[in-house]
Amino acid sequence: MREFYFVFAASLLLLPGCSQPTPPTELPPRTVETFEISLNANRSAPVYSGTLRAKQRSDLSFLRTGQVVELTKELGESFARGEKLARIDNTELSLAVEELSANLLGAEAELADAQRNHDRLLAMQGTGAVSQSDIDAAGARLEGAAARVTSIEASIGQARKRLSEAVLYAPYDGQVVERLVEPSQTAAAGQPVYRVIGDEGGLEAVVNLPVAALELFVEGHETELIVRPSGVRRLATVTEVGNAAGLSGLYPVTLALADANGLRPGLRVEVPGGSDEAVNRPPSIPLTAYIAVPGGRAQVFIVDPATDRVSVEDVELGAVTDEGIEVLSGLDIGDRIVARGLPSLRDGEFVTPLGVGVQQFND
Repeated sequence: MREFYFVFAASLLLLPGCSQPTPPTELPPRTVETFEISLNANRSAPVYSGTLRAKQRSDLSFLRTGQVVELTKELGESFARGEKLARIDNTELSLAVEELSANLLGAEAELADAQRNHDRLLAMQGTGAVSQSDIDAAGARLEGAAARVTSIEASIGQARKRLSEAVLYAPYDGQVVERLVEPSQTAAAGQPVYRVIGDEGGLEAVVNLPVAALELFVEGHETELIVRPSGVRRLATVTEVGNAAGLSGLYPVTLALADANGLRPGLRVEVPGGSDEAVNRPPSIPLTAYIAVPGGRAQVFIVDPATDRVSVEDVELGAVTDEGIEVLSGLDIGDRIVARGLPSLRDGEFVTPLGVGVQQFND
């Protein structure tokens, strides 16, 4: 029995896995996207797009609500200053003016009769043929008749003014770019009927810019813009800078063209946004290529091209730009860093770079 237990114990020692633990299997290198540090001078200056529009432009509308009964202009047609462009139904107002005019004739006849009677009584004053009370009554009648005439004249003036509001006149020489209602429709007061542009005033370009470019495009700044697709170049001056960003986060900037000959509203333009100062700024890295650490510092992962091992490096960051964020110190031109996915990396870890270089972040 003792020999049996000895043989059994020896066999347990020979079982697989019981003598030594298996060494852990090393994980494969992590695949990462990389970014190569490059001088800004190697990058092309940014170009911002915009659209030409007429300086003189309006949305024309009626001052009162009514049914449209006449539209004299079609899309693209020209018009002259003061020309009738549209009319709403004015039947009730016309009848009101006619009625008031008839009432005015009666009031004026009554005023004339009151004036004659008052003059006759005044001529007999002091003769004993007329009393003072009769003269006073005639004077009161004259004042009442005059007041009635004045009141009717005021009503006629108001009615004629409302009648004139039923007709839409051209504010200047120009052309129709959009007709927004059709005959028989009811147009509300203030509802645009025509969208028009004027022949005078020239053209201007409206360009939406990021906040970083506003330092260059200040009011009075002159620049050259390119009209597409013709490639025509024209000088333009910044006349207005928006102080509120749109939904895209961009700010509208208006530039007046010095020469608009041969151009028309709606053409696309390009405005160069670069300057020597902007081109010579420090290199930038993507916003996803660094990790903020306590103390106001930042760190990046540099990839060793010989070993594909990453190492942590402290960097000093600057301003946010269109390309990302400026690096003031800690990196050299030609260094390759991990572009994204930094929180999951560890110092000294092996990686497999995808080779996505600077071009992707400059497009």
